[in-house]
Amino acid sequence: MNASKLPDLVGRYRECAVLDELLTAPRAGEPRVRVLRGEAGMGKSVLLEYAAARASHMTVTRAQGVEADMELPYASLHQLCAPFLAQVDELPAPQRDALRVAFGTAAGDPPDRFLVGLAVLTLLTRASENRTVLVLVDDAQWLDQVSLQTLGFVARRLLAEAVAMVFAVRDPEGEGVLTHLPETWIGGLDAASAAQLLGAMGYIQGVLFNGLARYDEALAAAQSAIDHDGFNFRGLSLVEHIEAATRCGRHDEARASLARLLDLTRATDSGWAAGAGARSRALLAEDDEADALYRTALEEFGRGGVTVELARTHLLYGEWLRRNRRPAQAREHLRTAFDMFDGMRAAAFAERARRELTATGEHVRTRATTPSGALTPQESQIATHAAEGMTNARIGAELFISPHTVEWHLRKVYAKLGINSRRALPDALAGAPGADGRPRRERRTAADRIHAPSRAAGTPGPR
Repeated sequence: MNASKLPDLVGRYRECAVLDELLTAPRAGEPRVRVLRGEAGMGKSVLLEYAAARASHMTVTRAQGVEADMELPYASLHQLCAPFLAQVDELPAPQRDALRVAFGTAAGDPPDRFLVGLAVLTLLTRASENRTVLVLVDDAQWLDQVSLQTLGFVARRLLAEAVAMVFAVRDPEGEGVLTHLPETWIGGLDAASAAQLLGAMGYIQGVLFNGLARYDEALAAAQSAIDHDGFNFRGLSLVEHIEAATRCGRHDEARASLARLLDLTRATDSGWAAGAGARSRALLAEDDEADALYRTALEEFGRGGVTVELARTHLLYGEWLRRNRRPAQAREHLRTAFDMFDGMRAAAFAERARRELTATGEHVRTRATTPSGALTPQESQIATHAAEGMTNARIGAELFISPHTVEWHLRKVYAKLGINSRRALPDALAGAPGADGRPRRERRTAADRIHAPSRAAGTPGPR
């Protein structure tokens, strides 16, 4: 499984081809504009996300129509122009002054809309000189009137510029919006595509119900996904089915799905395939074999860069360790799982990890009670070790987590501290807020470091 793969939009191959053509040659000397028009729920927003994923080499700017803002002139236009506002001063004086008044950064009479349109066109054109610009506008039927008129003005005047624009418009509310621009009608799916989509929804429900620990429902949803093979997600669905079946005590079904999974991934040399196989086998194994398989899964998912599955493996391994009366090691993995899920806003899995952590006797601070920018206890521990010069492998051995997980935590630490390297850690940590929100003004002494939190909690050192 390639985590960075573009979304496979079942039943939308024609629409995706239209967007592909729009994005591949914006310098061809013809307008690169498309209006995606259709009723609510037809997948227009998903197609905009497809376009954004295809535009990794472009500068992407967005606007989202909001019904409550329709009476606020230029509100949506300001949202769309935000990445380019630093260049407003470089515009020709009449355009600059008109745009400043429109955006409320200068006083004056209502600006000439023609000059505002020219200003936006000039901003986008200049931004595209070094990198193609993609403009994405969702729910265009709810743009304020002057923003809508301005964007229509710009869209009709794009010729040789390296600028592409894609609008999503809901009908019937927006039937008169952006007429006379190239359109693609987004209708319903055919029967075969609808069946595939049903399978994909079954897979998604299987993930959700496993996260919620509602394993009977997860089992039924995963089975539906396997039967329909939606989005070619059979391997993913089998993984969900194995977890749910083992939790429901239906081990024969889990073994049957495991055999199918191993057969399906036998010829695949990827971190996801190896990690999924090892973790699924661990769910059905015992004692030392299960322990080794969970560790293998952590390494393989780390190798493949599959962050979500890495977090889920920490959760399952932590649950297994707790049930095997190894609470200190369980806490390390469950804390890692909680931090990762909380950072991803994966609420169901984060709550499952929190409950497991609580069962080990540890109090868990939720995002709502942790000060913004504060390091979590595990982030603080990892950052301190890194500041002392320990390698990721050494830190991982110390805390019983994989080097890939250490690196994942360090990236979060760098972002919170506003730094970009280990060299900056010692100085940054001196004033960084801890989980209690209070700055740590003094470094710990060497004696303090010997009694690091992991040791105080009873976690053994490197083996």
